Amino acid sequence: MPSPAPAPSLPAFNLLLHLHAKQGDTLGAERVLGQVLQHGLLPTLLSYNTLLHAYVRRASRTRRVSERERRRVRAVYDALRTHCLPSPSSTPGEPDMGQKDRPDVYTMTALLRWVQQAGREGKGGKEKNEEGSGVGEGNMNYEDRDQLLYRQVLEDIAAWVPLTARSSHLYTALMGAAASRKDWTTVDDAYREAKEHLLAGTMPARAYAFVETCYQKMQGWRLKPKGGSEEGARSGGG
Repeated sequence: MPSPAPAPSLPAFNLLLHLHAKQGDTLGAERVLGQVLQHGLLPTLLSYNTLLHAYVRRASRTRRVSERERRRVRAVYDALRTHCLPSPSSTPGEPDMGQKDRPDVYTMTALLRWVQQAGREGKGGKEKNEEGSGVGEGNMNYEDRDQLLYRQVLEDIAAWVPLTARSSHLYTALMGAAASRKDWTTVDDAYREAKEHLLAGTMPARAYAFVETCYQKMQGWRLKPKGGSEEGARSGGG
């Protein structure tokens, strides 16, 4: 008698999520996450971070952001913020001592990349209500909703991401998102903080060079006359 097939494991599902995310296949990634839940497994922060990266990759490749994707990204982040996940480092079978995984530097980097990409679309556009009429109390400009998400991410970085955990990728994503919203104070603050890391020996020179290159791109776009292309700011930092 053949032995029964092994039960699917969370690492295997996370690998599938990663493969879909690399292709920007958001629907495929969502299906995998649904299968995780169907098998009674608990997605980790890695699972949700990978899903967020799928939305970023799709927006980067298609240069379009749909209303559905905007809602999905906000829903995932709101869920992560409201119900911080049980830490995967907890010992199975042991009581939960309240240790939770908060959104981390990877979550914030993905969300900042998302804000940067979302800035390409929806200028002044209205989000429709569930009936699709485009009217109703809950409607708001795309740009306003993206701004709310951006401000929330900035607050959460300050509260949840230690200085020592802030990577060059986070700084370049932060500068790109801030520049796309013409928030030059945040661009300058991010650059200054990264430079302090370099001087303190907590950021490798090679990583800092990545930040420096991105900052110079932001400066070039900042100095352009009104009506200049914004593409430089939105493509800075990868």
